[in-house]
Amino acid sequence: MRINYLQLKNFRQYKDMKIEFKKNDKGDLHIFIANNGSGKTNIMNAISWCLYQRDLDGHQRKDKLPDFNLRAAKEAEEAGEDHIDISVEVQIESCGEVYTITRMQHVVLPSEFAQKPSLKIIYQKKGETKIIEGDNQQKEADEIIQDILPQAISQYSFFDGETLQNYFNDNKNSSVKDAINKMAQINVVKDAENHLDNLIKDKEIAASKLDPDIDYYKKKLDKDIESKNQYDTIISELLNNISFAEKRKRELDQAIAGNEHISDIDAEKKRTENILEDLKVDAQKFTDELNAFFRKSYIELALKDTLQEVNRYINEKSEYLPVKGFSQEMLERCLDDDECQLCHSHLTKQAQNIIQQLLRRYELAPVGTQTLLKIQPQIESMCHDINLYSEKEREFNQKDIDYDKKINSLEDQKAELESRLNQVSNVEDIEAWIKERRLHEDSIKHDSEKKGEYVAQLNELRKSIEKDQKDLETAEKANIQQNTLYSELNFMRRARNVLGDVEREIVGEIRDKTTAETKKYFDELAYKTQTFGNISIDENYQLTVYHKQTDPNGKMRSMLGSLSAAEKELLALAFTLAILKVSGYDSMLVIDTPVGRVDDNNRRNFAHCLVEVSKKKQLILFFTKTEYDSEIAQEFDPVAATNKRIQMSSNEEESLLED
Repeated sequence: MRINYLQLKNFRQYKDMKIEFKKNDKGDLHIFIANNGSGKTNIMNAISWCLYQRDLDGHQRKDKLPDFNLRAAKEAEEAGEDHIDISVEVQIESCGEVYTITRMQHVVLPSEFAQKPSLKIIYQKKGETKIIEGDNQQKEADEIIQDILPQAISQYSFFDGETLQNYFNDNKNSSVKDAINKMAQINVVKDAENHLDNLIKDKEIAASKLDPDIDYYKKKLDKDIESKNQYDTIISELLNNISFAEKRKRELDQAIAGNEHISDIDAEKKRTENILEDLKVDAQKFTDELNAFFRKSYIELALKDTLQEVNRYINEKSEYLPVKGFSQEMLERCLDDDECQLCHSHLTKQAQNIIQQLLRRYELAPVGTQTLLKIQPQIESMCHDINLYSEKEREFNQKDIDYDKKINSLEDQKAELESRLNQVSNVEDIEAWIKERRLHEDSIKHDSEKKGEYVAQLNELRKSIEKDQKDLETAEKANIQQNTLYSELNFMRRARNVLGDVEREIVGEIRDKTTAETKKYFDELAYKTQTFGNISIDENYQLTVYHKQTDPNGKMRSMLGSLSAAEKELLALAFTLAILKVSGYDSMLVIDTPVGRVDDNNRRNFAHCLVEVSKKKQLILFFTKTEYDSEIAQEFDPVAATNKRIQMSSNEEESLLED
């Protein structure tokens, strides 16, 4: 299929513009060059809006400008008009038929209320002009568009080169298999299979009415088949999960290589820092204690002889006191409180008399002796500390040495760990990758175990289904009246099996051809002739690129995660061209900013490949002025059927097309 022309009226910055896409004798290549913001992408959006009533990205943002041309709306209001119409018309040629598709939207002014768009399709059928329009024919109009270019596979006709580098990220190709099935019309085979399934069910229902046993075996077979299909779905999902986890794990292995223990080193460093910080706090407390000890000891040592002499003198004078260890104040408190200050028992009359006699003896004792007795405990304590000074000094000095050794050891350990960490620039990323890899490893293990369980149960179900089918066939043969039904059922089942085999063969052949074509295109596009080896595509169309050199064990090295942004873009284009070629779906290809991320080494190959493609397929390319350099122009200018510039008007309200 190809686009003959595109006409826009009041659509965004295009007030009234028609673009004709005529071939020339050198191919079907059409070039448009413009600055960013001049309207390149909106030409692509106009085609998408006309066909599917949506932008290419499928999003409806609240903060974007309205779809109508602001200048046209202003002129309409100034002329007293109460509305403005937006319209996009695309003429598409497909399979020998020409379809003119027009989508129009009525916008009320000045409220800017946009009414529901209308769709109109004009085409020739059996020599007569057929017009499809109106709400009652909306479904038929949508079906025609889906036949021409299904919305589900339009992603393989419209590209944004700036985002092609992310084409293989986040399991992007999960829907590729379904899209290829649609493009290659494998769904026709599936529809035939489903139709046969329905016919088989109808025949089996008819047979079950003739023999009750048939109904029993049919229900059992249906139940087992339903369970088998559920297990097939679950196993397929598990395989997809395992494939994705293994792919991501390989990428993480490559990113982490050589730094597996960095997380343990970082944790050990933090632990060492915490211990060192606590130890320094303890050491500071000890230093304060040590300083206090030496200050106190200095005073006591200076007064050593004096203190000992005072203590001796007190002991000599204390013999004049009535009772050693009891002061006059304590005895007086005993009488005042009527209670012994030592045992807190009530004083008897005899005890009171004894205390009074002792107090009279205190009155007769020298006053200085009593005063010295009060300070004797402190004097004795200080003398005792002086005697223990040398021992405590050794203990304190040894403890100080121990603190220094521990701190120095931890400082050395911390420095060694920091040195090892400084050799790695992205410790946090590696730690995050290691955690993610562990999650994927757990996921692979869990899903693999589950897959094994389901596969075992699935094998048992297959045996049960095989037995169910034999039982069903036996029950059918039991009734002679069902001979005709048996024959039809057997034929349909064989046909169903043949269709299944055909489907598998076609799918396998398409995947093999897609792989070969992808490699062929990629080899033409990429300039590294000694780097890229094989390309493989699995059953879910997950693509892997291998290096030409194998590892020491002879295994191929996967390198998809190591491709540059430009190489990923080239690979995405090669993959898409292969899909479109192998599937047989003759769609045009529209690319915005095709070489924005392609470097000088690949640009010439890229342009040359697109020129070759344009000889068999319509190519519509949108470039920025910077992107369309002399090297690109040298390839495209001689063969381009269209080469125009999109220029913003001086008031920046309209984009115009210039040669």
